[in-house]
Amino acid sequence: MALILFDYDGVLADTLGDMILFAQQVCDELGVDHIVTPQDLNSLEIMSFATYGQQLGVPEHLVDEFVSRAIKKFSGKDTPPKLFTGMHEVLKKLSVQNSIAIVTGSATPSVKNFLAAHGLLEYV
Repeated sequence: MALILFDYDGVLADTLGDMILFAQQVCDELGVDHIVTPQDLNSLEIMSFATYGQQLGVPEHLVDEFVSRAIKKFSGKDTPPKLFTGMHEVLKKLSVQNSIAIVTGSATPSVKNFLAAHGLLEYV
């Protein structure tokens, strides 16, 4: 039996739209003059909300506030993100003879809600 690790954002959960929307909202709230695009995420070497904020031009003294607000927006979202096509079957098949875990910087309740909404809790 092997342990198989999956990333959450962009591998299991299609969160790209939310990442862009919420980052733009937080930038606007903090007075950061930047139009958020997918390229902002693509150019990150290390994906975290802090490095994302820095990439967007959030001043260093506001990065922690950017992180806090962005996480709050994800946690407050009414519906979980979409599951990428085919991932339910992948997790189901792999979980038969392996342990599956998720590695993520996202909040645990959000990930658990996502897994429950998509019928994946028994596999992870």
